Amino acid sequence: MNSDKCSPLLKAARPLDDEVHIWYADLDSTNLKSDFLASDEEERRSRFKFDIHRERFSKSRNILRFLLGSYLSQHPTEIRFAYAAKGKPQLEGFNRLNFNISHSDSHFIAAFSTGSEIGVDIEGRRPPRDEAQLVNRFFHEKERVEYSSLPPELKTQAFYNGWTRKEALIKAHGDGLQIPLDSFQVSLDPRTPCQILSKAPAFIEKSSSWSLVDISQSSQEYTAALAAKHERIITTAHFFDEF
Repeated sequence: MNSDKCSPLLKAARPLDDEVHIWYADLDSTNLKSDFLASDEEERRSRFKFDIHRERFSKSRNILRFLLGSYLSQHPTEIRFAYAAKGKPQLEGFNRLNFNISHSDSHFIAAFSTGSEIGVDIEGRRPPRDEAQLVNRFFHEKERVEYSSLPPELKTQAFYNGWTRKEALIKAHGDGLQIPLDSFQVSLDPRTPCQILSKAPAFIEKSSSWSLVDISQSSQEYTAALAAKHERIITTAHFFDEF
């Protein structure tokens, strides 16, 4: 993964067909100088009970609008969203720019591609109180065996590897909960490559060109994954500071 640290440019170069641009941000430290939200987003923001959640939602949507505006050479307020049948957000009208976002607490990630459908997921690394129960309930039977065989110090990372990789694949396809998490297998062990290990779901069986990439930043306390409907992709990382 190539990376650079910069503030977003006024006009960003679009990703190439085999390239995915990844943007990271800390929602609690990003300096928000402008508010581009549409009325429906403002209404969603108002429904959050706590200030910190309202602020994080506002920044995540504003960052997305700012970046889309940069890629499309439009003002962020001009961006219009549509939603697929299962609720996956996309740009209104015909446009080859695909995107997906995820955030967990203050951790935010956005991905952009012109060559494939994509999905991302990010999760903080705090050990869940019910980690083993979640594995037993949602993971593939072979993943449960793998998880059980790992040394204790690797289990929480393995759990988050599995969770983010599964969520990224499902988000890339856009069918949401129609695809059970336990219907396909991904790698869990932090010592092994990030990959799809079984192709049970129809959306994977019908295409041999799915990529799964660990896009975690080793210096940060989160796990993140990218899925793309493309046989081979290049990821380029950017870090969002302020706007």
